[in-house]
Amino acid sequence: MKRPFAACPLPAWACCAALAAALATGCGARPAPPAAPGGVQTSQGISATLATTPAPPHTGDDILVLTLTDAATGAPVGDANVSATAQMLSPRLPGSPVTGRAQGNGVYQIPLRLGIATRYSVRVQAQQGARPPATFIFALEALQ
Repeated sequence: MKRPFAACPLPAWACCAALAAALATGCGARPAPPAAPGGVQTSQGISATLATTPAPPHTGDDILVLTLTDAATGAPVGDANVSATAQMLSPRLPGSPVTGRAQGNGVYQIPLRLGIATRYSVRVQAQQGARPPATFIFALEALQ
């Protein structure tokens, strides 16, 4: 009689246990979606928070919702030029910068196309007048 796990270098019981564990992992409940980008970052006297529509982001067309405030006063920063570049982390591929539009009250919308379901590093730049540009890095994970 031929051993069913002849290619496995481990004893048959170990191969069965490994196979059962792998199948159970794939058949369990769906993992929780990644957390929204949230969190406040500060650069060059400007504080930034980032959200996405949809939340969490999915492959295809998404919108980054960036809120900028003056770090010292908390007042909205409504006169900045903003752009974002999403770089895939796995596989590591650079993205192209896209420009955002002011929505009022320090809120900016930046259209973003995420090509595949993977992790991204999103570099956001905000330029306000003659000040040096403020740079923020946010982590995103796009779902299918």
